[in-house]
Amino acid sequence: MQRPLIHFAPAKGWMNDPNGPVYADGVWHLFYQHNPNGCEWGNICWAYATSTDLISWVRRGVRLSPDRTRGERWCFSGCTVPTPHGYALLYTSVGFGENAARDRAVQRICACNRSFTRMRRCATISPDVNPFPVTEWRDPFVFEYGGKRFLLLAGVTGEKGNILLYEDVSGDLLSWKFVTAVYSRTGDILECPNAVMFGDTMLLLFSSIRANRVEYAVGKFNGRRFSVEEQGVIDHGENCFYATNVARGANGEAVLFAWLKESLLEGASPDGVYSGCLALPRILRLEEGRPVYAFAEGLVGLHGQELAAEGNTIRSSCERVRIHFRTHGAGEAVLLETGRSRVRLQFSAVGLCVVREGTPRGDARPLVLPIRGENEIDVICDGTAVEMLLNGAEAVSFRRYAEDQVSVLFSAEEDFVRELRAYELLPAPMTEEER
Repeated sequence: MQRPLIHFAPAKGWMNDPNGPVYADGVWHLFYQHNPNGCEWGNICWAYATSTDLISWVRRGVRLSPDRTRGERWCFSGCTVPTPHGYALLYTSVGFGENAARDRAVQRICACNRSFTRMRRCATISPDVNPFPVTEWRDPFVFEYGGKRFLLLAGVTGEKGNILLYEDVSGDLLSWKFVTAVYSRTGDILECPNAVMFGDTMLLLFSSIRANRVEYAVGKFNGRRFSVEEQGVIDHGENCFYATNVARGANGEAVLFAWLKESLLEGASPDGVYSGCLALPRILRLEEGRPVYAFAEGLVGLHGQELAAEGNTIRSSCERVRIHFRTHGAGEAVLLETGRSRVRLQFSAVGLCVVREGTPRGDARPLVLPIRGENEIDVICDGTAVEMLLNGAEAVSFRRYAEDQVSVLFSAEEDFVRELRAYELLPAPMTEEER
């Protein structure tokens, strides 16, 4: 069982949500939820990393830790906003107490320079941002529309999970006027909201605790009202792909970041050293009112030798590969087969069902996607992490914890799969520079 080496992960300790990604002067800056003291959730800080291609990262250690003098217990998720003198980090500060996560969360701002080497906490956002009783109040995300800045916050009111919208009325990120709840759902807690604007069309992303996955809503936004026209799932990897964040690249392209959970049945870590990694960054666009995806181009730089196929079978022990194939009609393909485990891809008239067999340590629930007919599929296998993009319009990510070595990387019926190609993937360079 190999740990991911292409997906960004901590050398040790716990990782969850990506926070505050931003691109500037050829460099991607990324923060993430991290426990440097263990591979279980707790002691939540913001760690920091940089990259020039979204694939090779330099780990730069913890940059934002709980301030005990302010009664701060954890630094929850948030975003990065450019300012005239550098950046502001907006995050959810959680205090101590029996119901700290529910009742004692406030939104704070940390000022930092352009290189993120100096940081200081400078303010708590005005209480006007919370004009009525809200619990589970967290995950600030700032976006611009029509020359104005808006803030999204997740919050629960009564039985409803909400994405709440506020407008910046002071120009300094400190005072926010409540506008509306842009999206609500009864009986659920929604978190990690993101908004990506394509003209006057908003793509709203959020993570559902009840469904344990990332979903979206698309519709027109006029600065006051969001009219939902289309809804769906960003990634069908339940209990794996979660807690997104979004930033714009050099050419204005939207780049999607997310956390890949470990999906273990017991414990948080597969090896007692680390837990969690980030999904491979995806370029995100809208086509006909629906999101479409592609892996970051930097991934091509990791392509090694092409693996030979015997018909529609590739025999290899390599667990870090990229596989492209096209299906036609109904049929079945198999991934990552060992003596005791495999992943079955069952294509039928109603969609694709991903079935993980022989991995008793991990979540093996079937994962179902609504696709049919002829399908073009891009698969990244990286140790325990697998990500699949289907026709650029559907995605599924999952974990598999095999105890023995892969013998057959891919196999399928001869007349079912066409245009099969596979490449070994080289490990992404990652350097630890703790500061």
